[in-house]
Amino acid sequence: MERKPTCLLFLIIGAIEILASCKKIIEPIQQATYSYVNKLGTPLVFKVIDTYRNITWKASIESGDSLVFNIQGSPIAFPFFENESEKRTGDLIIIDFGNGKCTKYSMDLSSGTLDGTGVFKLSNYNNYSNGLVNSKTYNLTYFISEKDIKISQNCD
Repeated sequence: MERKPTCLLFLIIGAIEILASCKKIIEPIQQATYSYVNKLGTPLVFKVIDTYRNITWKASIESGDSLVFNIQGSPIAFPFFENESEKRTGDLIIIDFGNGKCTKYSMDLSSGTLDGTGVFKLSNYNNYSNGLVNSKTYNLTYFISEKDIKISQNCD
């Protein structure tokens, strides 16, 4: 008769030890590196705007240089989505060419999927493929070039 309470006691202690030693590890499903390379002969300003929170983050990119964002996502690592370490979110990108001309790209959430124009459309990246962005980690490169200037308008 002594065995049942003793076995039950060890079972409870074992269960507590197992629960105490378990750690909840949350890993992002995807990790992506998005690079934006200035292929123009002049510097430009790259602006990331969160229109919902009215926050703007900007960086200058010299000719031949690049700007890199490391994004972690669950379920996907989409460009300019918030990432815990850098706190960048953006649904509007403005590329300011410094001559009064800007190109604006926006995210489209109305379709229920992550998509948009320019830098928000993954197929516009130089090395895009369906298989690549289905990977756990991937790198995509967007070349800022004459194609972006051709669709520019006066900066507001």
